[in-house]
Amino acid sequence: MAVARSGLNTRVSDFSEALQLELGILLDHTDDVSQRDWRKLVFKLGLSRDYDKINKQTRKTEALLRIWSHDHPHDSNGRELVKVLIEMGRRDAASAVEYHLGEEFDRRHTHATEDLFDGLDRAARLGNVEVLRKELGDSKGQDVERKFSKKPHSLLHSAAAYGHLSAVKFLVQNGFFVNR
Repeated sequence: MAVARSGLNTRVSDFSEALQLELGILLDHTDDVSQRDWRKLVFKLGLSRDYDKINKQTRKTEALLRIWSHDHPHDSNGRELVKVLIEMGRRDAASAVEYHLGEEFDRRHTHATEDLFDGLDRAARLGNVEVLRKELGDSKGQDVERKFSKKPHSLLHSAAAYGHLSAVKFLVQNGFFVNR
């Protein structure tokens, strides 16, 4: 059964698996344990009594979203989550929520090249080399860079800014400009 979307008012329990997975990548996975922001999110959402239960889960962000949705059904929506993520300084995660929840409405108002850049940029920021490889295909970095030359940053900058060395290496090896 398809879930009717209502933008940022979408209940957390109705978030797509793709959105939950992306939030998990952004908030759960880092080499520095102190920087795993799912911990901060637990407290910001008033779930401190569930911390131990969430900590035992493999997919911690998904677990805390499930608990938040169950315990706070009227407050657990995209808008509230975005507000908290921005307060935490996690604009990347807030943007992921906005992107996923607004995608169905905004797609008809954007051009295909903008959608392509957004998808590639998201993959670069997440360090997802497989998506970059699939979407770029046989394209050369210079050609892609020229197509998006009016953008304020490059895919290479996005990958580097988020510390994804494997994505940076892939992009450089495929001809993306280092000095754009």
